[in-house]
Amino acid sequence: MTVNENQRKLIYIANATTSSLSLSGCCFILLMFITFKDLRNSGFKLILILGIFDILNCISFMIPTYHTSNGNLDCQFQAILLNFSSFCGVLWTTIIALCLKKAIVESQSSIKGLINKSLIITILLGLICTIIPWVLDGYGTTAGWCWIKLSKSTNKWLVLRICLFFIPLILSITVNFYFYAKVKKTLYFMKVSDEQKEINMKLCKKLNLYPFILVLCYLPYAIKQGLELTSLNQEKYEFQFTMAVGILRGCHGLLNCLIYGFTGKVREKIRHILENFRILKKQQKLLENTRKNSSPTIQ
Repeated sequence: MTVNENQRKLIYIANATTSSLSLSGCCFILLMFITFKDLRNSGFKLILILGIFDILNCISFMIPTYHTSNGNLDCQFQAILLNFSSFCGVLWTTIIALCLKKAIVESQSSIKGLINKSLIITILLGLICTIIPWVLDGYGTTAGWCWIKLSKSTNKWLVLRICLFFIPLILSITVNFYFYAKVKKTLYFMKVSDEQKEINMKLCKKLNLYPFILVLCYLPYAIKQGLELTSLNQEKYEFQFTMAVGILRGCHGLLNCLIYGFTGKVREKIRHILENFRILKKQQKLLENTRKNSSPTIQ
């Protein structure tokens, strides 16, 4: 680790700021799901689960561990929560892609059973990948936060990082691109009305953004991890690179919220709420004017 405590504090402030924005967005999606019954369908349930994993991820980044050491409880808690939520969040994006493929390409009428099974598998795999470093005493401080630690004396923690997170991450991105390519191909050649075809084309454009979120938020981290496999002097770029990686990772929940969560129905609900609020304010203003006009004047 080649950053000092002051630099770690700056990294934490940046992470906590972007994570707070992401947390707000994810909580908004959760509130929409709780408030409106007609949003509680299988598609929005997929987004809700992703939002919950993102909430856990945001909370983990907001824990101040810039002054802590490997054995401290706050460091261990952050590392465990960060590892679990990051792994499950990445894997769940692939589940969303799979469910879209099942619904559109294979015309599967209901994906409720698939969602429930996938959630159990995702949580179990997340727990396994989280328990392994804990059993091996692999959690500790890194350049910007607490996660699977690094050591110049051994490469086993680096191997653990690659096997438990970065390989699944690369596989997930690859599978996502494959599934969305299948979905876009089906939508493009689907024989529907002109109006529906226009809707399908809009969906195709949006599908391009889904895997791009993972690439944007995690590719710099993967590059950084790749550089750590080399003998290059990392002291020159460690602070700047870690700062950039932390900010992008902190934005992951916000981007998921904007791209996945703001569906047509959600936007319609927001417009309806704003319209009702505008009408209410107008009625209150008219009522106040009526009261003023009807009040007796002093002669």
